[in-house]
Amino acid sequence: MDTLFLQGELAAIPIYASAGFALKLSDYYGERGEAIRGYLASLLAAFLFWLMLNVSGFSSALTLAIIFGSILTAKTDRGNLLIGLILLAALAGALGFVNPHIIPLIPMLILAVFDEVIHGWAERLRGLASYLARYRFSLKLGVIGLAFLSLMPVSYTHLTLPTN
Repeated sequence: MDTLFLQGELAAIPIYASAGFALKLSDYYGERGEAIRGYLASLLAAFLFWLMLNVSGFSSALTLAIIFGSILTAKTDRGNLLIGLILLAALAGALGFVNPHIIPLIPMLILAVFDEVIHGWAERLRGLASYLARYRFSLKLGVIGLAFLSLMPVSYTHLTLPTN
């Protein structure tokens, strides 16, 4: 599938923000036993995550890192989150998604798993470490780093290669 109707990553920022907000709402309502709201928020999050899978190869890699990071750390442990995951898989299977860029997917997946693991430790940590764990900054900083690396023109890579 070609990239979504959106032209570039910047045009997709509202989708990223909305998907994250919908996922937080789904988690919030699920924790409080508000089933209908939790399921509706989860369905909305699934649709928005599917849109994120269709923005670009980098966006697809980021989205898959978040999804698989949550699965690998068993964070999809409530019915509403599982239904959202099933809907997302159905949308991706039926309507497709952009192939992810594998090279950024690997470090982003590692950082997503790391974020989920240390998030559980936020209460025990102090100061900056607690803040970073609570708000899952590893993946965010990693994405920013990968974005900066992608801005480096290929012509500058000769500076790091050994010369004869």
